[in-house]
Amino acid sequence: SYTQRENVRFQLENGIRYFDIRLVVNRIKGDIAETRSPAAEAFIKDENHPKEENDKLRRNWSDEVSNERFLILHCLRGEPVRGILQSINDFLLENPGEVVILDFQHLYDFCDEDQRLLINLVMNTFGTKVCPPPVSEDLTDLTLQYLANEGHQVIIIYPWPAFSLFWNRDLCPTPWPNTRSSSYLTNFLSNGLENRCKTKLFVSQAVFTPNLATVLIHLFSDLQKACVKKCNRTALDWLESTEARPNILIIDFVFTDADSWAIIDHIIRLNSK
Repeated sequence: SYTQRENVRFQLENGIRYFDIRLVVNRIKGDIAETRSPAAEAFIKDENHPKEENDKLRRNWSDEVSNERFLILHCLRGEPVRGILQSINDFLLENPGEVVILDFQHLYDFCDEDQRLLINLVMNTFGTKVCPPPVSEDLTDLTLQYLANEGHQVIIIYPWPAFSLFWNRDLCPTPWPNTRSSSYLTNFLSNGLENRCKTKLFVSQAVFTPNLATVLIHLFSDLQKACVKKCNRTALDWLESTEARPNILIIDFVFTDADSWAIIDHIIRLNSK
């Protein structure tokens, strides 16, 4: 289930600015109501306590619950997202001119309260660095200079309308190739760029997706050996043999072989042309 081996700080320091994030709720005791102690619940419901104290307890409880509540998920559960978000924020504090895009692709087993907690976690981490969505769907004027002038460093893509400062999926399409064929992927990437809306963000997914046959044939292997080496070579060939200028390009296992390093170098050089 691993798709990256380097931690987020290493990725940031070497040029990665877009992160595909998929989360699952870590329900150790089942329903979310069970995570709040009976004493805390009684305190919150007690009308004799000042509203300010009740609100403070709610905030403290929310922070405590969200610490380990949201886990990275890609087939198997990974580490809590809180530490990852904090590492990104630390990098942004040290590099005020940098901008990252956090794309919450999938949220599994989320209820309304979980969404509220996740929104609180994101906003408590990044605060005013979060860039609100544009008034229109035309992003032409949303330049890096504009973001720097406004102090915005984080764009949050969210799978459905939930919070006024998060961008909806329509502003950042990310079509999935769902293939293990190099020729199909090459055509898919080229057609995607040709037909994309130029006034929105667009993700080119240069990834292979294993099927049952892949798993059976590579029982004692891993995703990197079974799919990624061939896929990254396909992506690099596509970049070098065409004049493609991806808006956002994603690959698996960055910085793990010569091809993945070459892909990142190629994209960075495109920014200076």
